[in-house]
Amino acid sequence: MLKNLIFLFIITLLIQYGIFAQTNDFANWTGISIQKNITNRTSVELEEELRLKNNCTQINSFLSTISLNYKLTKCKDVSIAYRFSDKYKEEKYFSERHRLMFDYKYKYKIKPFVINYRTRIQSELQDYNSSDKGKIPDCIWRNKLEIKYNLKQYKPYATTELFFQINDPRNMESNKSFNQYRLSIGNEFKINNKHSFSIYIMLQKDINTQNPQKTITFGLKYAINNI
Repeated sequence: MLKNLIFLFIITLLIQYGIFAQTNDFANWTGISIQKNITNRTSVELEEELRLKNNCTQINSFLSTISLNYKLTKCKDVSIAYRFSDKYKEEKYFSERHRLMFDYKYKYKIKPFVINYRTRIQSELQDYNSSDKGKIPDCIWRNKLEIKYNLKQYKPYATTELFFQINDPRNMESNKSFNQYRLSIGNEFKINNKHSFSIYIMLQKDINTQNPQKTITFGLKYAINNI
């Protein structure tokens, strides 16, 4: 009963603030991740993802990410990750991108809820061999907060994330300002101790820009843990 009331409350807020209205696009993200424990504190994870745009009729990007995670304590983690992506451009070519990400994560439990906080610094090169600015990396600072209702077989959650642009040579007028946020609700379903999948819906909106884009994304992710 409590979980149903929580979902109803979240959806009511989304509708009240017009999150599902006046969107520029409807997208889909579909991914799979495989995680392997190396030691009690260290693990490695590989993730593949396909993203669609233009009302899910066109490929937006392919992403491949590998990360190394280290558990500092029961509630604190750090990680480093590398992502290679091909992003489709309107000029009908794929833009190659290389991204490094550094994360710090903190988890706090208030039964039956779990609060997760992640701060991330990421830096990315775009079109390294084909653009005059391709050798100049951008830098983004991201902060994400998640509240999860921790049940045995499934875990509904809500998240919010804010993006701060430290530097971007292709969009310098937005440097040192917040330029995007994300809001999402979803549910993680546990199949067994090693397999789970998640479904979610996410709003992504640009801010502090002349032509802000607003996108609704429906996402699916399958996870295999400790293979």
